[in-house]
Order: sequence, then structure tokens, then C-alpha cells
Amino acid sequence: WELFYTLPSTYTFHITKEGHMLATDYVWDETGGINLSTDGGQTWQKTDAPNYKYSDIIEGNGYVFAAGMGAHIVRSADGGQTWEVLSYARALDGLVASADQDWTACYAMAFHKGRLFIADFTGGGVIYSDDEGETWQNTDTESMSVEIDDGKQGGKMVENLYNLVSFNGDLYAFGVYCVYKLDEETMKWSVVRTDSNFMAVSAMLGDKLVCGRSVMNEAYDAHFLEMTADGVNWEVLPRPEGLIDNDVRCLFAEGNLLVAAMQTRGIYCTDNAGERWYDISAGLPDYTQGEKNGYYLSPLTMVADADYLY
Repeated sequence: WELFYTLPSTYTFHITKEGHMLATDYVWDETGGINLSTDGGQTWQKTDAPNYKYSDIIEGNGYVFAAGMGAHIVRSADGGQTWEVLSYARALDGLVASADQDWTACYAMAFHKGRLFIADFTGGGVIYSDDEGETWQNTDTESMSVEIDDGKQGGKMVENLYNLVSFNGDLYAFGVYCVYKLDEETMKWSVVRTDSNFMAVSAMLGDKLVCGRSVMNEAYDAHFLEMTADGVNWEVLPRPEGLIDNDVRCLFAEGNLLVAAMQTRGIYCTDNAGERWYDISAGLPDYTQGEKNGYYLSPLTMVADADYLY
């Protein structure tokens, strides 16, 4: 790896269909936002997108969308050069208190059968738009609610959602506790797994969906990556030999290549569904001065163009 671009807190990175590069800066003051390069990363400029701490970027239906905090979605019709601000706050009425809406976050978006779906993290469930973000409608939240017994307040709550995936003609939502599938006639969700445990990252490896868990669970008996061809039957992929870290922060797949980036233990790749893994961490910031299984930078996004993996 070689250093390409520096921001205080880079969260997500996207390359548009025009080849424009977009990098979000997830900082809590008013200096972050979305940064743009139209020359392959040679020069960068901050765009006019307000600082809403963007955590996901998706492209489709003629727009680039970036999801931020405060019930804000911004969109661009010119490859990220200029942005307009949209809001899904009205869809949160009755689900998220007005005083809490400034802190709500959207970590995942997906296009499914032409519709834009977003996952609200703090009680709004999954919301969708038929007009590219101008207006929003709710899917059912009761079917996406879980009973919490935390020894304190407990009670029923709408799932905290990390990931949305359109797969095999169905839309799947991955929460802290469960994995759900949408019935598009009723807009209700059915539970397909109760052991999500922060199944927050995914990639398509051919016609199969691979998922990883973004949670600290350093144990050899904990599942590493899991893969499915039908959304019902899942298989566990072998872990890199000797690696105890199951905290996967992002996945990338192309052809038969699968790349997994860990929270602390670097980046690994496989070309045979985990039967053999290669440590490709060389060049990452190493906070343990090159020790075996060192403590590395934690990537949150990986994307590729014709020449590089970023």
C-alpha cells in the first residue's frame, strides 16, 4: 500500500461513473464534508456539501447520494461537483423524538428494483423513496422491532441497522441482532436470522453474498466470514491461519478475489473462498513497528478502478 490522500477522518470513498473521486471526512466540528477530485486524485477540493458526517455513498438513477447525520441525504447530478440537501425527517415523526433527530444517522443505502432504500440507525427502520429522495415513505417498523433485556430499562425497540443488500430479487437488512427480508407487497419484514451480531459489511463474490461482523469478538470459535447463495443456507469461510481477529470493517470482491480488512490486524485476500489467505498489509500504518499480526490502520471502505484498489 502507498499513501494516496490524507484527511483527518476519512470514512467512505467513491469513484463515480465519470471517474470523479469522492472522499468524506467524518469529523465532529464544522470542517468535514465531501472532498472531490476530477483528475484521478492529483488535486482535491472541498465541495459545497454541508458537513453532515457522511458515512455512505451510492450512485444510481442519475444521481450520487451521500448519507449523513441529522436525517439528511445529499445528492448530486454532476458527479459530486455540486450537491443539494434532502431530508427524511418527516418519515421519522412518531418514531424518533424531534430532539433526537439531529443525531440520527444513516449507515446504509441500497437501490432495489429502482427504488432508493435507506436504513435509519436510531429507530426509523428502513425508509424508501420513489422520487430520488424528494419524499420518503416508511416500511413497517413493528416487524423490525426486538425485545431488549439489558438488565436496566429494556423493552421493545426498532433495530439499529448497519447494512442493506439487494440480493437474488430480495432486499435484506442487517441489524445488531437480526437479519431481515422485505415483503414488498405488505412492506413488512420477516426475520431470517437471529444471530446477526453486527453483520455490518458485505460483498458479492460472484453470485454469492459474503458478510462479515464489525464487532470485537476475538475467539477462534467465533464465526469469521459467512457466505450464502440463497439467503437461507449459510456457510462459514475459513479464517486466515493463526488470525483471531473476527472484527471485519469492510469487504471487497471482484471476480474470484475477496479482500477483508480487519479492525486491527491488517488486510487479507483470498482467491479460493478462504481456503488460502494472503496477508497484504505491507505499507499500511503499523502501530506495532512490524510485529507479526501487528496493529494496523482500520479501513472502512475499499473500492477499485482499472489500476488500483483504494
